[in-house]
Amino acid sequence: MAIALLALFVSLGGSSYAVSKIGTGQIANNSVRSEDLRNNSVQSKDVRDRSLLAKDFKKGQLPKGNTGPQGPQGAQAAAGDLIAGSTGEDLVTLFGSEERFPPSGYSPAEPGVNPGGDWTVSPNATMVVRDLVGQLESAPGAGTGGRFFQILDLDANAIVLSCLVSGTATTCDSGNASGTLPPKTRYTLRIFNGTPSSGASNGAAWSFRLVTP
Repeated sequence: MAIALLALFVSLGGSSYAVSKIGTGQIANNSVRSEDLRNNSVQSKDVRDRSLLAKDFKKGQLPKGNTGPQGPQGAQAAAGDLIAGSTGEDLVTLFGSEERFPPSGYSPAEPGVNPGGDWTVSPNATMVVRDLVGQLESAPGAGTGGRFFQILDLDANAIVLSCLVSGTATTCDSGNASGTLPPKTRYTLRIFNGTPSSGASNGAAWSFRLVTP
């Protein structure tokens, strides 16, 4: 009779007793799966503090933090010096010809070969040339080579920045392009007549910026 009662006790309560005694040593690593856990059975006390990462939460579940203080203002970019000039000269119509003018100020006519009359000099610092705009009194005409507005480095005999007025347009700009002038460099504004020759234009104006790098 005693043996029968013991067997009955084991059959009724032995499995739950065994379950209560299962520890981490009896569970193989990576063997417990999501479906083995009862829904809503994992509680805060079962999770190690500060062990979860933001990626462990569904998107939008974590509240946004408070807006932080505004950072210091960055350095303001230099606007650069605006250089502007114009001329009342009747521009030549011979193809491949050029005329040179002082980069700033008004010139009633091309200064010609007067020493320093058609050029100026950059400051004692490297300068970036940008935002060139050229405008003619009259359009070059369809089928012509147009007129180039060019910032010309006289010491290196090199074009620093250029734009072309062509066809029925009267203006041009250099877009996002830029060029560099070394310190103490002579430079001038040149208007170059393309091929075929452009029509007459009695006057032109231009502007550009000099900015330190």
